[in-house]
This record gives sequence, structure tokens and C-alpha cells, in this order.
Amino acid sequence: MTISVLEAKAGAIEIQLLLQKSAASLYTAYEYSNAVVEAMADGVSSVDARGFVTGLNRQGAHILGVDPNAVYGQHISKVLHDNPSLLRLLSTHETFDHREIPFRAGVRLSS
Repeated sequence: MTISVLEAKAGAIEIQLLLQKSAASLYTAYEYSNAVVEAMADGVSSVDARGFVTGLNRQGAHILGVDPNAVYGQHISKVLHDNPSLLRLLSTHETFDHREIPFRAGVRLSS
């Protein structure tokens, strides 16, 4: 083997180790943020741009009366079928970054 081949292999190994370290750091950050959201007293949910549920903490599931694992990947209209005012608000396709939409037991309180 030539020195350039050995250097290339060493470089590839170094890159692989850096990728593994980065992946471990990202996973740790994900686990931490997930634990924070789960520990919140408020219900927290998230949907993607197409309206599919991408997250729901335990308290949010309790408020909605659903199994959090069962609603992942479901369209929000199936989860909030008894809350037409919230569905209308979501159908505007507005972004809701840093916006609270309180509701209790499927009834929207305010926006």
C-alpha cells in the first residue's frame, strides 16, 4: 500500500469518528429537549406543513383524550375532529412559531 492510500484511509476513519461523535451529540440534545417537553404541565403538539402530527406530549394527549403514539403521522383533522374552530385556524396555513393557542377538552378558548 502506498502512503497516499494509507492517508486516505486514515482520513476516512477520522471523518467517520467525527460523524459518530456529532450523531451522539445530536441524539443527546434531542433526548434532552424531548424530556423537557414531556415534563411540561402544558400540552404541546406539532404538525408539519401538510397538517400531519409530528409530536404530542403526554399532557397534550391527555387534554385531547388520545393516545400520543396513535396520533403520530395522523392528519390533525382526525385528531381534532371535534374542534372545528381550531381546524379552521390551522387551515389558514399561518405559521404558529411562538404562538400559543390554548384550548381545553377540545374547545378552543382564545387565539
